[in-house]
Amino acid sequence: MLASIKDVFFGYLDKTILENINVTIQEGDRVGLVGPNGEGKTTLLNLVFGDLIPDQGEISRKTGLRTGYFRQNALLESGLSVFAEMKEVYSRLDELQEEMRALEKEMAALPDHSGRAFAEKAGRYAYLTKAFEAEDGYNADVRIRTVLNGMGFSDKYDQPVSELSGGEKTRLALCKLLLEENELLILDEPTNHLDFSALMWLGKFLEEYKGALLVVSHDRYFLDKTVSRIWDLEEKKVNVYRGNYSAYKLLKKERLERQLKEYEKQRNIIESMTEYAERNIARASTSNSAKSRLHRLANMEIIEKPVLYRRPPVFRFEFERDPVKEVLEVNGLELSVGGKKLADKTDFKVIRGDRLAIVGKNGTGKSTLIKTLAGITENYGRVLWGKNVRLAYYDQENVNLDATHTVIEELWGKYHKLSQTEIRAMLARMLLFAEDTEKKVASLSGGEKAKLGFALTMAEKGNVLLLDEPTNHLDLPTREALEEGLRDFRGTMIFVSHDVYFLNRLATRILDIDEGKITLYECGFEKYWEIKSQNKSETVKTAAEKTVRKENPNYRSAKERSAEVEKKKRLATVEKDIAGLEKEAQNINDTLATGEYAADYKKINELCGRLEEIKTLLNSLYEEWENLAS
Repeated sequence: MLASIKDVFFGYLDKTILENINVTIQEGDRVGLVGPNGEGKTTLLNLVFGDLIPDQGEISRKTGLRTGYFRQNALLESGLSVFAEMKEVYSRLDELQEEMRALEKEMAALPDHSGRAFAEKAGRYAYLTKAFEAEDGYNADVRIRTVLNGMGFSDKYDQPVSELSGGEKTRLALCKLLLEENELLILDEPTNHLDFSALMWLGKFLEEYKGALLVVSHDRYFLDKTVSRIWDLEEKKVNVYRGNYSAYKLLKKERLERQLKEYEKQRNIIESMTEYAERNIARASTSNSAKSRLHRLANMEIIEKPVLYRRPPVFRFEFERDPVKEVLEVNGLELSVGGKKLADKTDFKVIRGDRLAIVGKNGTGKSTLIKTLAGITENYGRVLWGKNVRLAYYDQENVNLDATHTVIEELWGKYHKLSQTEIRAMLARMLLFAEDTEKKVASLSGGEKAKLGFALTMAEKGNVLLLDEPTNHLDLPTREALEEGLRDFRGTMIFVSHDVYFLNRLATRILDIDEGKITLYECGFEKYWEIKSQNKSETVKTAAEKTVRKENPNYRSAKERSAEVEKKKRLATVEKDIAGLEKEAQNINDTLATGEYAADYKKINELCGRLEEIKTLLNSLYEEWENLAS
């Protein structure tokens, strides 16, 4: 067992956050921690890591437990280059290599290679070599390049860390953590700032990760790929479910339905027993029976009515008038930012009812494109919207919100024709109630700003929705509610997203931006990704190995070195088998030469038959030996 949490309570001031938590983490566990925003998920991670001490209860950890903790929006600050900073993880290997190189020079300089001094240095060298190989030192650069390439840093090896963006520094902090050999890896929203290419790579990497994993994520695809148990944090308590996120959803539904049946059954029993007692308590003949029922009622452990589901926000995107069939025509559009060209000229059309997803790696121009379509950013080319098109734009960062306004002022100020009742009803559907409406926008959490942003988007009543990363800052129930609202929307959508579940459920066409080229795929996301994956000529790891091999012609991968060891073992076995068979053949020939069995034709036939078998076996072994020895 790596960690155990027993009867833990924790709170801030007078507010209890966690109540009677009992969970364990075993070696190799893959745990996903889910729950609504503000429920205490990060608090629980901090308790597991040891940053917080529980108010009550006990948290025990394996002695010397190596734990890595990736915190939300962690920033890696360094004066080194990207690659050099990653090399810091393997500083122990660098020390070993330096000592090995020094010993090589010292041994070469010794005139007597049979003396004691040489033997001592050779012994130390053998020890260092063994230690270096045990830590897979020959593969360190491959591991670094594999992780950096997979997380989108293939062209930034030499770039100073200080010059990276905030999102890049966060990704790099995760890269460094992945390279460390931790027994327990704690990840708090690791998929933030990842495009879906990096997301899928990370999912694959963690599938093969040898240590235990405890992860908080709002990405359902990621949870399905990486976890085999779910901790469901709700109403201050944790319920544990076996399986990934999809399995958890089904199991939780079944559990709640079962609890509701048990609750209703007990309520019927209580009502029946209470009614019986009231009717019979005064009768002498039935008084004892009635008192017995009252006693049973007094000692009954009451089942609380389960909360089937916490009501998520209600997304209702409506509009008053349909546009023309050809909603959008784009001709010769060239994407650039600050004079830097992002993508070549492109042409495409959008037809009424389309759900066009814009996908690509971070920094390729996805947000620039959708802002250009919205008229916020200007770029060379023609963007022609059809007649009766009414746009409603959602910005992932909600920069259009006025931080000085209250929530109700922000919505009412932009849509003053709506009544206060309509405004409050719209905010209530986003779960922004009376106490929230008077908050300043500046004081809102990321999730609350997102809900206000969607209230504004819905109030616009657009028949074409332009959505830039709409699932950012939303917890899982809210994401699923948004999907349902958009699936019911009968207008046209153009959206940027890296949420694979969201893309799979909503996209009907894909606009891919990759290495300066914009390509339109007339299919959904799943088919698009299948095509995209098939077109990749080599994996990230293979590319990393090729680079290292080019720089170091003597480089051998772990697989190659393992194959060489097995080859040597087999060569030794073959040589041993050849020697044995040759000796046996010589003994048979010596026996035949003596004439001991001259009159025993049966025995002579047996010996000659064995000689033929040995000859066949030796011919095969000689051939194998030549292949192995070459």
